[in-house]
Amino acid sequence: MSRSEFDDKAAQAGLPLTFATQVFNAELPTDYWVEDAGYVALRELSLSYDIPVKRLGLGNWIKKARFALLGRNLFILTNFTGVNVDGDNYTGGAGTSDFFNYPSYRTLSAKLTINF
Repeated sequence: MSRSEFDDKAAQAGLPLTFATQVFNAELPTDYWVEDAGYVALRELSLSYDIPVKRLGLGNWIKKARFALLGRNLFILTNFTGVNVDGDNYTGGAGTSDFFNYPSYRTLSAKLTINF
């Protein structure tokens, strides 16, 4: 497959080639699709509270009680325009690539622990 004369002139001028040429010449290294993937994320946050069972008059049956809330992947701050800022490091090297893998799920959990 040969490129058009316009594509050759654009390449010589240092301009990005047309989309079709980029796709069909995908084996050639290029930084056309590279972007900053820096981010700040809150991966996990947990809060727990020891329930005062003696003050509530439950000390005869319950030794200890604790209530906890847990949140994972609560937010992420980034300018990345792809699907998943974490990427997929399939080569084992330093670079990562976005292969449209699913982003990490946001989960919220509650836990009640009672010791009798």
